[in-house]
Amino acid sequence: MKRWRLYALLTCCLVLLACHKEETTDPGQEENPVTPYTEPANDHLGDTNTTSFGAINSYFSVSASLRVMFSRGNLQYCPTRGEWRFALHQYDFAHKDAGRAAGEYNAGYTGWVDLFGWGVSGYDGHEGSTTSVIDTGAHNHYGPSSTNGSPSLTGGSVNYDWAYYNAISNGGNQQAMWRTLSMPEWRYLLFQRERSDTLRWAATVNGVRGLILLPDEWNFGNGLTFYRVLPSDSLEFRISATQWVEYQSQGAVFLPAAGTREESKVMYPGLSGNYWSTTCDPNDEEYARYVIFDKHTVDTLAYYRYCGMSVRPVYRVY
Repeated sequence: MKRWRLYALLTCCLVLLACHKEETTDPGQEENPVTPYTEPANDHLGDTNTTSFGAINSYFSVSASLRVMFSRGNLQYCPTRGEWRFALHQYDFAHKDAGRAAGEYNAGYTGWVDLFGWGVSGYDGHEGSTTSVIDTGAHNHYGPSSTNGSPSLTGGSVNYDWAYYNAISNGGNQQAMWRTLSMPEWRYLLFQRERSDTLRWAATVNGVRGLILLPDEWNFGNGLTFYRVLPSDSLEFRISATQWVEYQSQGAVFLPAAGTREESKVMYPGLSGNYWSTTCDPNDEEYARYVIFDKHTVDTLAYYRYCGMSVRPVYRVY
């Protein structure tokens, strides 16, 4: 009888242990953490048609009188080294999986991050790129306020622009070489320049969803293929990493859909692209303007400054 009781007790303990293990690994009980950033292979595919200072060698009109070149990749930051750089490939971004990113946005993180609060260049103590504690009631912790001059990241407040204030290690390594587009410039590029509706394409490049932007002088007779993806289509316009080298050699730019960061949580990576402009919302200073896209639509909206979004710098040509 004692042996039977001991056997029954051991059996109950094993069942309880199994149940406890199942609870702690149940994705319904706890969100999966973000996959740590993995440095992409240095295959030099991203070097194609780039200048010595890190620009894609092609021109894009952002107003009737101004053209720019885009950086070779999205802006990234390493907290431990205090280093800013461009991603090694146009399709690279840091957080491939949705979930928590608190550790990555602390000062001790040794990898790269790329979803920044608005105006967190490091100027005037605004270093939101390295913090996971977000004060949602203090928008002036993110960029300038109207009491300090321009509420946008231009003019007297240009140092709040991530790309302008910082020397970018693989982008010429000097301050004031690069900047971020304003909302009027983004809108001109996407919707108003000549042939604008044929110079932007939703696509998947090297398995990454995003938006292709073609330069002003793009020649559709160069043998490279494009086709529209409609909401009812089951297939997506896909380009491999090797094929993308040909597109980049002709000056094509790719904006990866890196998602957004709300406080320490990354959302919609691989589904939604969200790119800051330097323009504060004219109706509410807690908001700033940004470009949003998925595989079907492109639009411009406004959201809270504390939200983490992608930044794609440009270099002024004329």
